[in-house]
Amino acid sequence: GPSKTIEQARQTASFDLYVPRYLPDGHAFSKIVTRAGAVPAVILMMSRGGTWLSLSEVPSPGELRVPIGKRITIGDSTGYLAFMGTHASVTWIKGDTLLTLIGNMPFPQLIQIATSVQ
Repeated sequence: GPSKTIEQARQTASFDLYVPRYLPDGHAFSKIVTRAGAVPAVILMMSRGGTWLSLSEVPSPGELRVPIGKRITIGDSTGYLAFMGTHASVTWIKGDTLLTLIGNMPFPQLIQIATSVQ
């Protein structure tokens, strides 16, 4: 779909929408898309050269029912770090939102970005 601004995405989301306060040098949002329906979603895409990140946000199911990966702490939340070849992901719940950050950056940077999400 067409890219939206953060404010447009906030207006359509039925859950709290969060954004990273930290991104590695040169990285910025390149596209923000929303999805309506049974499971509404907001996806923030970021890239620079050969690196990319995607932060997807959906309404929280209340708890992570099938946590996959290494248990880590993201702020005051429990999250899970998983590895998929050259990609890594961090999944956690913040307020009424389930967040998944995925990308091809070193996992310490992913954790740093996830921790900055507010």
